[in-house]
Amino acid sequence: MKINRTIEAARAQDRATGKSLHVPRRAILGLPLLAAPGLLTGCTVETLLSAGFDQDTVSQLPNPQQTVGTVATALGNGNVMVVASPAGEADGHWVLIQHPNFNDVTSIQGRFSAFRGDGQYMATARLYIPSAAGGVPTLQFEGFNQPLSDLKSFLHLDFLMNGTVRVNHDGNLIFGTYQRGQVFSVQVTFNISASAATATITLLGMASGSLDVAIPSYLLDQARNFGAVRAWMGANFTGAFYVDDLSAIFVTP
Repeated sequence: MKINRTIEAARAQDRATGKSLHVPRRAILGLPLLAAPGLLTGCTVETLLSAGFDQDTVSQLPNPQQTVGTVATALGNGNVMVVASPAGEADGHWVLIQHPNFNDVTSIQGRFSAFRGDGQYMATARLYIPSAAGGVPTLQFEGFNQPLSDLKSFLHLDFLMNGTVRVNHDGNLIFGTYQRGQVFSVQVTFNISASAATATITLLGMASGSLDVAIPSYLLDQARNFGAVRAWMGANFTGAFYVDDLSAIFVTP
């Protein structure tokens, strides 16, 4: 199966409806992604991460044990807690990440249930960044069993204050637009092999834009160890943002 077919179908439906195609975990248990089941016919699909917070207690840390995989939190001088949906979704819970000081790191890390190595992956997340005091959140992709204290990544996305997205802190890799104060989705598809790794980053919902990126060769070993997705804010910024439905699947023909 080619994941690109899934992305093109998602883009077409997104353009037709004007809405994010994120299918909540509660709607399709075990496939909490932008793809509908019919688009995956003929493929073997394994959910490695399905982290959502509707069943977690408001004002508390998210439950470490999720539907598939686990989550871990690093508070630093900030806070990570379950809250009611910032978008007013009925019965919807998100995680609020508050980072008030220019030091340490405040983060939530979604950890895969199993290591799969080379192959095709699709990872998604929903974000809500307030229009005021939202700071610059980062969504990044890390190795399997990577400690919270280790901030290495083979791909990371910074959501800049001007509503664009910067890849790997590279001023030449800035793309797309997203709206602060609105829910939007991020989908990243990876093709990882022993010789190379690539990513297609797609913004959906109240956001638009797509970018194909080659993972630098010096980060290939990290990419081949893919096993976690982290949303965080670090020492260079202060602010607060919301995250929901950290998800990842592994796809084989």
